[in-house]
Amino acid sequence: MIVLIFIFLIQELYSYGMGDYRTYTHRNDGASNNSHVTIEWFTQILDHFNPVDDRKWQQRFFTNNQFYDHSTGGPVFLMIGGEDEAYITWMTQGAWIDYAKKFKAFCFQLEHRYYGKSHATKDLSIAKLRYLNVEQALADSAQFIFEMNKKYQFPANTKWIVFGGSYSGSLAAWMRLKYPHLVYGAVSSSSILLAVVEYSGYLKTTYESLKTYSNKCVDAIQEGFFKIDSLLHGDSKSLNKIFQLCDPIEESLNNTKDIQNLHRILVGSFVEAARFNNINEFGSFRNTTINSVCNIMENKKLGSPIDRVAAVNRLSQSNYGQNCVDFKYKNMLDFYGNISYSNETCGKTYAGRPYKYQECTQFGHGLSSAFEPPVFGNHLSIEFFTQVCVDLFGPEFNSTFIQKAVDRTNMFYGGLDIDITRVIFIQGSIDPWHPLGLLKTRNPKAHVIFINGTAHMADFYPKSDKDLPQLTAAREQIVKYISEWLKPKN
Repeated sequence: MIVLIFIFLIQELYSYGMGDYRTYTHRNDGASNNSHVTIEWFTQILDHFNPVDDRKWQQRFFTNNQFYDHSTGGPVFLMIGGEDEAYITWMTQGAWIDYAKKFKAFCFQLEHRYYGKSHATKDLSIAKLRYLNVEQALADSAQFIFEMNKKYQFPANTKWIVFGGSYSGSLAAWMRLKYPHLVYGAVSSSSILLAVVEYSGYLKTTYESLKTYSNKCVDAIQEGFFKIDSLLHGDSKSLNKIFQLCDPIEESLNNTKDIQNLHRILVGSFVEAARFNNINEFGSFRNTTINSVCNIMENKKLGSPIDRVAAVNRLSQSNYGQNCVDFKYKNMLDFYGNISYSNETCGKTYAGRPYKYQECTQFGHGLSSAFEPPVFGNHLSIEFFTQVCVDLFGPEFNSTFIQKAVDRTNMFYGGLDIDITRVIFIQGSIDPWHPLGLLKTRNPKAHVIFINGTAHMADFYPKSDKDLPQLTAAREQIVKYISEWLKPKN
């Protein structure tokens, strides 16, 4: 019998470096046919590395057995969540469901500790967040595999294959690395394997992706951000109307944190275009694409370049139900400082504080505009990111601490020098995260699929008639590699 585990996450713009606390409002939160889907709870260990600590908590998971043949056995997929709530939609839709149908898989989805409804502790205070890290998350998955093996009485030769995208794509590869006796293979889509304190490649790749449309587009963007900087030193009040700011900018001219936060938000609208470009989010496509953004930036009828930057931001705001730009640093801290699992700002799920903690204690990925040309200005420095960590979690979470944390993560998991077998790494050329992912492997038994023209985790989402031929070919290649792994001789 063969068992496959599917590790996945739904990741929004507030995760992995951007630090944005907007919530996309057009996500499909239902399932086309969930009659075969059940919601269950698993008694999980709080601290896997302290044998005298017997505290437990309830971890949520979903099941779907509609493709599985109990008489003959077959594969089982387990989708392990990343830094967001686990959504039932993924139990009936997405590329992994196509794989499940082909391999007659029993499907599980396991929600990540501290996210969604999987509350490992009673709150999100600093003392309670100590149990939130990659090591504990991987051990959660391992414990789940162990218990499901017993519950379903899978035979000893059962093969488990883990799948993941973005953060959970890293988890997928690291599960294969750290638990090879439990995990036979892994499919790691858009995984960010290298931890770094400062990451300017996020904006540089965004610039390069937008430049594929035209030089005029990126030239207009640069002119727009240059004008923003000019007005900050002159007629600053005009920015209130241009960008529909929630508070008067002139009251923040001496507050560098507010100014940096404003730039972070405005840049985020362009990053969104590159990162989610033409991704089929369960039949819905975001209106912020490279084409739509550059069409605006080249349209002189919309006004000067700064007016067009504002138009792009309004287009992005429409996805998040926002009527004005809240750039106040204090308001951002209040959002991330909330230690409750519920938060009115983002609705039923709150992923902001937990993942910010993971960034400050393991990954880094602080956004920086330190690259040439300065298309998005030069206000975004690594000091902003490190200051957020200090202001949220305490003075000990300073730049020295973060550097040590990043070094520790790379030491544990190998960064881009990971030496591993039976893993498929998939990256898209316009994804701002792909420079921190694996683009070539050290071992011929690991595979890299680099897809020109695709965005973050494009291969994971449902297929669409808008898919590029190379995206379709990539999914076919994934199936081919999995099929080879699942041959009886393996």
